[in-house]
Amino acid sequence: MNARIASVALLIASGCAHIPAEDVAINDSDSLCNAYAISPNERIKLELDRRGGISEREWQSIQNQKVFVGMNETAVRCSWGTPQRINTTTTSSGPVSVWTWSMYLGDTPAFSKAYIKHGRLVAASGALTENWYAVNRSAQ
Repeated sequence: MNARIASVALLIASGCAHIPAEDVAINDSDSLCNAYAISPNERIKLELDRRGGISEREWQSIQNQKVFVGMNETAVRCSWGTPQRINTTTTSSGPVSVWTWSMYLGDTPAFSKAYIKHGRLVAASGALTENWYAVNRSAQ
């Protein structure tokens, strides 16, 4: 079972997987991104594009379920879906939100984290990042 399947199962259980056509324009961007992360849909992408805020580079990463430092938090949500937990801590340079996703890769529990500061991704770690896949593939 891959990370996307685990995320889809969680989001479907939370009722975010389907947004009727007539509701696309009235949903907030986070709800649209949650739905897009489960099932990429051109109608949802067009609405998010109309609202602005997601760059072409971010869309390219979203379509590959990737994130990068500097990506806005809405784009992170479109790429990885709704985090299961959000914790905020205050550092000497201001608040940082730590978003956590949990999933199973095969029979192995796995986690990913995104660190958000001032609405932008400042770091990411875990199962959904390329480094984790590279390290764990070589160990198998």
